[in-house]
Amino acid sequence: MEAYGELHAEVNELLAMCRAQNLTLAVAESLTGGLIGATLSAVPGASAVFKGGVICYSAHIKHKVLGVSEHVLTVDGVVSEACACEMARGVRQLCEADIAVAVTGEAGPIAADSSVPIGTVCVAVATEAMFESRTVTLDGDRDMVRRKTVAVTLALLSETLLSPPRASV
Repeated sequence: MEAYGELHAEVNELLAMCRAQNLTLAVAESLTGGLIGATLSAVPGASAVFKGGVICYSAHIKHKVLGVSEHVLTVDGVVSEACACEMARGVRQLCEADIAVAVTGEAGPIAADSSVPIGTVCVAVATEAMFESRTVTLDGDRDMVRRKTVAVTLALLSETLLSPPRASV
């Protein structure tokens, strides 16, 4: 795992938790463009739990492939927790995974939507029973925002796996 060597321990721990709980994992990535999937799949044996993912950079693909509603895309926006939740639900269903994570955000250097500050990232985790989402603001240049998004995403996944189950919202 060359580019994300600093996350090697976290990824191994996350994959071990999935194996211990007999859970499969899928990802939907917008601003990271495949970095989360690459980070997970860099670990030998990841295929035992990591089923795959979708890089859904455009709103069109978010809608057509993952089923994100037109309402969410136009009212909440592509950079929103609502969009991240629908992306996570869609990729979980598409990949037939037990748990899925989705990220969408604005990495810069120029914001596609002037109402969304650069560094805004929405992350969501979906299981059959629940959704967990959060919005964070990350600093740094484009590459740094994308790298930090991978770390935030892995942390949210681990947190979700360690939490007791709760009802869906």
